[in-house]
Amino acid sequence: MPRHPGAPEGRSQPLHHKPSLGYLRRRLSDKATHATTAVEIVFVNPAFTSQRCAECGHVSAENRKSQAVFCCRACGDTANADVNAARNILAAGLAVTGRGGTPHATAIGPEHSGSMKRQPLVFVTA
Repeated sequence: MPRHPGAPEGRSQPLHHKPSLGYLRRRLSDKATHATTAVEIVFVNPAFTSQRCAECGHVSAENRKSQAVFCCRACGDTANADVNAARNILAAGLAVTGRGGTPHATAIGPEHSGSMKRQPLVFVTA
């Protein structure tokens, strides 16, 4: 691919070039529609996923020892903060589809989402 005139050496696109969220949603929807196995796209509310313990559901800003370390003040569970948040997002997606998840996980459907900015997606296959 030829280098874009505004792109740094070794890159085909300038650093500021990002596809829009709407474009990303359309592409994901198209891919899910044409997938060989059933795929459901679920929008998950990211609020407090980085502060909620994926094991017990306790939410506290103090659960985050640092940007990278999560340690629950209630049950003592420790994990990488990103891994803990990802587990919460997955649980919320599974809960909204009725495929498991945890009772403290929250998920939202597109009809209740308002602005979908910064809302992680969970892909669930049949």
